[in-house]
Amino acid sequence: MYYLGDKKKMDIFSTLKDGTPVNTTIALKEPYSYFQNSLEVTRTKKPLTQNAAISWKVELDTGRVEVEAAGTNAPKFSDFQITRFVGWDVNYNGSEMEMVITSSGILSANLEKTLTFPYITDVRISYKTIAALFVDANLVISGTLEKQPFELKFNTSPLQFSLLPYFGE
Repeated sequence: MYYLGDKKKMDIFSTLKDGTPVNTTIALKEPYSYFQNSLEVTRTKKPLTQNAAISWKVELDTGRVEVEAAGTNAPKFSDFQITRFVGWDVNYNGSEMEMVITSSGILSANLEKTLTFPYITDVRISYKTIAALFVDANLVISGTLEKQPFELKFNTSPLQFSLLPYFGE
């Protein structure tokens, strides 16, 4: 195995035990930043070429992180696409603090015929503290699985736990 590369692109050449050559290329796209970038990976093992692209964007000042990944000819998912967003909001007022974390995402793939894609999820977590005492928390995760919408809820005030539509409320 050997590789050729610089700070923007790297080529890795290897040979499997059966003598099949494998070439992997990893390329970092512009702008070259830790907070926003994309990475492409191409793997060639004749006659199959696999591609993957990952991109991310982080905005710490507004509390947002976005990640996307897509690929072709992946071993488990064939062609796939994943998108995930996470956001947070913190409000601090003297001795009170309230924090809300939200997240949403989609997973799509076309290999597994027994499962229904896309999988869609939405999450909302919030909690409140007063003078460093834990006062109130609630968690809501909603999504779609096998074309059936679901919602998982947990609240501390009033105490509540449910998994809808399966049981609860």
